[in-house]
Amino acid sequence: MQVVMNIASRSAPMVSEFDAQRVASHYVTTIVEPTFAVVGGTQYYHKSFGREVWQFIIRCTQAPLDAIYIDAQTGEVIPLSADQVRMLRERAAIAEAKMRDALPMDEHGYVPAEYARRKANGYLSREVSLFCSATDGVLIPLAHPIWQFAIRFGLPRLGELGILGTFDVDAYSGKVIPLTNQQIKRMRVRANAIVEFQTQTAAV
Repeated sequence: MQVVMNIASRSAPMVSEFDAQRVASHYVTTIVEPTFAVVGGTQYYHKSFGREVWQFIIRCTQAPLDAIYIDAQTGEVIPLSADQVRMLRERAAIAEAKMRDALPMDEHGYVPAEYARRKANGYLSREVSLFCSATDGVLIPLAHPIWQFAIRFGLPRLGELGILGTFDVDAYSGKVIPLTNQQIKRMRVRANAIVEFQTQTAAV
């Protein structure tokens, strides 16, 4: 079904939904994962891409994973980055493991970065702030491996404001290694200082 959204000035697409979906399906099954499906069809002007696109949803058997876009005029795929492809595969692995009530694991016996990131974000929202998020995960292969994440801070009215520190997730179990009370207090002091500075700067 074709749905039109957010269009200021719009020309008729040269590529039909059927053809766009066929291109998207070929791209996903050859580049990402042969078992993934491409479903749905929404045509709209995408501000980030600056053009009209067909949007489809990539899904595995268990769940939707993310969107893929086709240029509505040329029929070309807007390519996924290597990180986006990795994310799709990890999300599928997480969904599949959830169906089995099991812990998702990669070929090395580690929880995927996306799983660790979700656990990290849950911890930050509960223990630190709703305005903090875990980003830039890096696997550190210590004797007991960890996923290390940066703690990114931002506010809706001010945007992204900076990095407050790092913290870790156990790469074997997916459990967050808790921050100490002193670490949390230090981050909150830094966050308040950043907000105060940004507010004063904006007022000048």
